[in-house]
Amino acid sequence: MSMYQMENMAAYFKPGGPVAQAVPGFVYRQEQADLAQSIAEAFSRREFLVAEAGTGVGKTYAYLMPAFLWSWREKEKIVISTRTKALQQQLIGRDIPALLNATALDLKYMEAKGRENYLCWNKYTRILAGKETLSEAQQVFITKILNWAERTRTGDKQELSLDADLMKHWPILAADRR
Repeated sequence: MSMYQMENMAAYFKPGGPVAQAVPGFVYRQEQADLAQSIAEAFSRREFLVAEAGTGVGKTYAYLMPAFLWSWREKEKIVISTRTKALQQQLIGRDIPALLNATALDLKYMEAKGRENYLCWNKYTRILAGKETLSEAQQVFITKILNWAERTRTGDKQELSLDADLMKHWPILAADRR
């Protein structure tokens, strides 16, 4: 198998293959290898693919591996959208780094969420300038996040470790369409 070959995608998942070597405890699943091969073929033909696979098949690796190889080969960006933030965090924190390690590809990746997850700097500065009327509870919330707001590089509310009673005030700072 030549390096970064889309045509034999299943070989990446074989026992002793690149994924098995890079991911401790990886277990070969024929369904996963077949799904990865089908996805690779769809990428190569620039076609859509609708696929269904049950729990435990290994869908995440099956779509990530061909997506990475296609992105690298074609010098194209890819977007992976998840239904839940939990899966998104699993991808960013574990699965993507593991598969990039398995391929030795130098691909850049980042996490993006809906705008309501991010601090709106305009809202924040208006509040600090006294241009918004806040309840006492909202003022406490702003006081608690001042240091974070001035230092955050992402503005992602997930960086905050505040209790739910305080976080219910997040909408006064959340980015929106305005």
